[in-house]
Amino acid sequence: MTIRSMPNALAHDAPPRWARPFVAVFLAAFFVCGVFGIEAWPLTGWRLFSRLREPGQSAWRVMVVDEAGRESPFPWAELPPGFHAHVHLLKTFPSLPGDRRDAVCRSWADALSNDCGVRVAGLRVYQETWDLSRRTPDGRADDAARARLLRYAWSPQNPPVISAAAAANAHASSAAAR
Repeated sequence: MTIRSMPNALAHDAPPRWARPFVAVFLAAFFVCGVFGIEAWPLTGWRLFSRLREPGQSAWRVMVVDEAGRESPFPWAELPPGFHAHVHLLKTFPSLPGDRRDAVCRSWADALSNDCGVRVAGLRVYQETWDLSRRTPDGRADDAARARLLRYAWSPQNPPVISAAAAANAHASSAAAR
């Protein structure tokens, strides 16, 4: 290869014209998402491991109620993939309007009965809180530090029941939205 033929070889190996603008836009979007904490994968602010964990933790749990009134954990893994993002919905569940909460519970119950053959007499949504700093002498989490508060109860036959604390939270969040 002579020196005179090199520019043609380099021109032939150059990236497509759209590649540089694409990379520039992607890097700008990545930077904006990181700076403003926008969680739009793959343009994420990486909050998963970069947030401080407080000792007081909270989570939502849905329990299935059978006809005898016994509770069992909701079997999310047995439902189709569309139901596997329940964690995101449960975070906003208390602030949903009553008819929307009722529709969500009805869809969960219908999916259990249609896809899993489970007869659902009702659903209960609990807010669980616990203190990570409380440990047993052998270093395990202290289950006595766990509290469970019923936030919402749903039955296909009866109108939904919402706890007083959840009603106060829903009222406060709707007042704040105005």
